[in-house]
Amino acid sequence: MPGLNIDLQDGFINDHVIICINAVEVFNQRSIKSNKMLGLAEQLHTPCQGRRALVSIKVTNRNLENEIEIELNHCIALGVAIIDGQLLIRVSDTPFAYA
Repeated sequence: MPGLNIDLQDGFINDHVIICINAVEVFNQRSIKSNKMLGLAEQLHTPCQGRRALVSIKVTNRNLENEIEIELNHCIALGVAIIDGQLLIRVSDTPFAYA
């Protein structure tokens, strides 16, 4: 079964983050904070079934939400960041690297 890596990267400051894949909650945590040295707050690996997945990400305390539909055979990692008050999602076919 294919898996998906989701990295919460820059811009998180004591945030409540909920992630759903195909309407199933896979992550729900409060107090998410980015490490400015690494550019990373949290990493999640979750198995996914099927060829496509709808990924929904909410930062509830800031009223931010974004979703993306991905093809699992072309995407193995999502980078999620809060930049200029927007929740951005970046797709990658390789895992993200951190120093």
